[in-house]
Amino acid sequence: MKKLIVLATILILLFIPLFSTYSQNKVYDSETVYVLGDPYGNLNEKILVDWIRFKGSGKYEVKDPIKNLVNIRKIYGDGEVEVKDSYVIVKGESKDQEDTYYRGNYNGNLPFEIKVKYFLNGEEKKINDIKGKSGRLRIEINGKSNLMKDGKVVPLLMIGTTSLDVEKVKDLKLSGDTKPTILGRKYQINLMIILDSEGSGFIEFETDSIDIPELTFTITPSYFGIELPLMDIFDKIYGGLDGLTNLVKIQKNFLDEIIKNSEVNLTSIDLSKLKEGIENLKTIAIGIDAHKDLILMLSNSIDEEKIKALKLIPSNLDLLIQSFQTSNMNLSNLIQIFDVYIKILKNIENINKLNQEISNNIDSQLKYKLLENLKNEEVLINSLLYGGSSSNNETILSLNQTKEALLKIKDGNDTIIDSLIKFKDNLNSLSQIGDSLSELKRNLSVLANGGEINGNKIYGLSYLSNILKDGVNNISIGIANLDNALKRTFSELINSLKVISSGGKVMNKDLPGLNSTVDNLSKLKEGVNLTKTEYEKNRNEILEKKKLADSIDTFIGKPENSEGRIQFIIKLSQ
Repeated sequence: MKKLIVLATILILLFIPLFSTYSQNKVYDSETVYVLGDPYGNLNEKILVDWIRFKGSGKYEVKDPIKNLVNIRKIYGDGEVEVKDSYVIVKGESKDQEDTYYRGNYNGNLPFEIKVKYFLNGEEKKINDIKGKSGRLRIEINGKSNLMKDGKVVPLLMIGTTSLDVEKVKDLKLSGDTKPTILGRKYQINLMIILDSEGSGFIEFETDSIDIPELTFTITPSYFGIELPLMDIFDKIYGGLDGLTNLVKIQKNFLDEIIKNSEVNLTSIDLSKLKEGIENLKTIAIGIDAHKDLILMLSNSIDEEKIKALKLIPSNLDLLIQSFQTSNMNLSNLIQIFDVYIKILKNIENINKLNQEISNNIDSQLKYKLLENLKNEEVLINSLLYGGSSSNNETILSLNQTKEALLKIKDGNDTIIDSLIKFKDNLNSLSQIGDSLSELKRNLSVLANGGEINGNKIYGLSYLSNILKDGVNNISIGIANLDNALKRTFSELINSLKVISSGGKVMNKDLPGLNSTVDNLSKLKEGVNLTKTEYEKNRNEILEKKKLADSIDTFIGKPENSEGRIQFIIKLSQ
């Protein structure tokens, strides 16, 4: 029974188009390995189906390597298949394009491992010991890539699928951000696991009667495919922080010079010069406000909403991917129904022909009516089986033509699903830089408006500006008072300026000062450089692994100068 199911699956998948555009005299080799195993991941029967497509015109001969492949036979197609000297020779004559399919039993090692464990209420169990029991079942799936190239492990993308009865399970939990879809009375589950070189996932739920679900896995050499952001974003942020740091240093030096000159002239205050100093302090306050505005501008340039939206894209893509997968399941069911209808119509066509022969032995008047009805049925059957035209000259598609159109739609859906999955995987790798930018935005806001950085309370440039402005106002009031009061006020202002410059207490509050601001800006610059280094390392690693995965296009070998693709489909059942 298992072999019949596998063979039916093979015949359906064989007709899914893989390539859409071709050049002249081109060979395409698509390998699909079907593997059967027990519920624990112990793999036994391995069948490889190879699809050879020759695109071009004239006679051709294709030599396809068949390492570790036995019991080879042709199963479908136009070309002739011959086994010779560790090669399958596919030859024929093509007018435009010819497809040939052959299969064989693979007796070598697979480039991956799958292990499945079952836990009932937190305790690992054998499936025979938990069937029909109630409790919380956890299915843990572990995979490992053993595929090597140039001394490196090639990452593999493993997608596991299964279904559960909606009415029999509750509190369903899946690893990662995966969400199930509901199709009728079933939860449809799709787990994506990257084997780099190992990966894992789980399915967990409550049930009153445990029924071990069948697990199917599709494995392909694949890694992230999205274009990663360029490195210059860090240079721009670092440049802005560096410029701001230099401005604050200049501001502090200018403030220290004012403090020095003010202390020398404190005993001989010239009110006219004091007014000039007040204007200078106002200029400093304006400068601090300008620095605050520059920090806020840098902070506002980091759009946190877009960062949040970017993080939400993978979960939104899940719904779209699941929608396409549901559509493909419905298309597969409809295609199977078309196959049944075609068989039924062909049987009716044969019965019709038999009835016409029988009509020769009945009364002529009944014979005429019977033949007339049979002819009308024959026209209808021919239209459904082979197509034709209606009385209005409108084209009627045959059931086979309609089925082929549905297959092309399903193939387009598969291409879209693969693209969406790769797009989603790559978005997950950008969360780290998104978190770093969010943290940078918060720190810039604290420098401008006050708050905490790493547990240290920062009053911000806005607070510094207000303190300075209050001091200037106090001096303005002090000018109208007696000389001693003016000196006292001016002395307090000098102390406030010292606090602004180097830190201290103002109004019983600890103020870090501009030197602390410079230190914090320097730490932010170091953080940007550290993030840049880490991101560049991760980015290069991702690009290298993607290139490595993309270079794998065959399992047992492919014809010279051909394009190839490889995938493994594994079914684990009792």
